[in-house]
Formats: sequence, C-alpha cells, structure tokens
Amino acid sequence: MSIKIRSSRPSAHDHSESDQIPIVTVGISSGAVTESRLADAAVSTPKMVDGAVTLAKTTTPLRVGMYIGDETETVKTGNATESQIKDFAFYRDIDAALRISRFRVVSRLRSTVSGRTGTMTIYHDLGGTPDLTLYTYSTAYEVKTGTIDVSGLTVGRHTIEVKVTPSSGYGIYNEMIEFYGVQEAE
Repeated sequence: MSIKIRSSRPSAHDHSESDQIPIVTVGISSGAVTESRLADAAVSTPKMVDGAVTLAKTTTPLRVGMYIGDETETVKTGNATESQIKDFAFYRDIDAALRISRFRVVSRLRSTVSGRTGTMTIYHDLGGTPDLTLYTYSTAYEVKTGTIDVSGLTVGRHTIEVKVTPSSGYGIYNEMIEFYGVQEAE
C-alpha cells in the first residue's frame, strides 16, 4: 500500500487516486505520524526492529508469571497465636528482565465460625512487620488477594513466610495460596 497526498497544484483537481502524488519519507514531518493515525495492526512483527519492544513497553500480563503455588490445605485452631504454615525462597536477579519487583498473592481462606476473624500475614526475610495481611470472617472459602512490594530488596536470595492467626478458641483454614511474580520494567 502506498501513501499518497493530494496534489498542491493550483488547477482544479478531483481528489481521485490519479490526482494524488506519492509521499517520500523525507516529506513526512517529524511527529506527523501519531498513534491515532495508525490503523489497528498497521505495524507487523517483521517490520519491527529487533529489541524495539522492551519489557517496559509490555503490558503487565506479559510480565507476570506463576512463581509458586501450594494447594495443601492447612488449619490452625486454638489460641490467637500466629503460626507459620508455609515458606519459600526466591532469588532477586541482577538482570532487570528477570528481577521480580512484587508478588501478587491469591489465597483461599475460611474461618471455622462465622463472624470470627481468621488472619493470614505474609512476611519477607523474617521481617517483624507484615508485608501483607488478609482477613476472613466467612465459614465458606473465599478468595483473598493482595500485593507484596519487593522492589527495594537487594539482589540475592530472600524468603517469604506465610503465617495464620485464628480468633481465640476458633480456627482458620487455608486451602490454596499462589504467588505471581511481577517483573520489573527495564
């Protein structure tokens, strides 16, 4: 498909295809071709320069991947004491294309008694302050989600600890927990 513009001839013209003249690259002003002027799917993969689409230019779903998941049901009952139920390690890489900046957490929780609080807390590197706290008051499993920011961590090995706390004399169940790593943009 060639691009043509109307002639700037002073004589009358009919706007037909034959009345158009081709545009050469040097005739296009800088910034004249904007996103709104491009048709959908106007730029094909073979026309893109290698490396032109970087991680920073991708949408978040392309930068998210399952990091770890666990479907082992756990239950903690009794006194309102925080107990660790799961842990895992992850490596924060020096390469920005592989470096995790945050985790998206998805968990299914339920309490043993309606209206009683069950709490899940998630920490990194044996921290004293939770990075994320999720609550449930329901006796039916419900999906709870949240995000943990790990962008400030140094390159190297780190740990995540998952802990639960039931209301005193009651219990909390965790049926599933998944961590999705979101990569840093370059």
